[in-house]
Amino acid sequence: MQCPNIQHIKFSTDSLKALDEIKRIKQLSVLLSSSMVSGTLSTIFLGANSLTTTYSVYSADFDSLTRALKAVPIITRTLIERIAGETYLSLTDYKEKKFWKAVYLGCKVNKK
Repeated sequence: MQCPNIQHIKFSTDSLKALDEIKRIKQLSVLLSSSMVSGTLSTIFLGANSLTTTYSVYSADFDSLTRALKAVPIITRTLIERIAGETYLSLTDYKEKKFWKAVYLGCKVNKK
């Protein structure tokens, strides 16, 4: 979906809170992904010697890590959709509703 052009929108307190929550979720998403990778690498390379490190690489479950990393954006998007939908339903201003509907539907900004 193409993002609508909404001029002179003034966000209500509810919208501003929702935007802050979305920003927080995005930050936590990045933190979660990097923590999962860092934790796996720490487990592998904090061994005492090369034999321990070799075993750690061999026994590491990279398939589970990959699946978990792929799930983070899906979970993030689902949470954003929920916030957008709830915010849309709580508002009466046409421009704000149009904005939140676009967020819910996942509009894409046209980059030229």
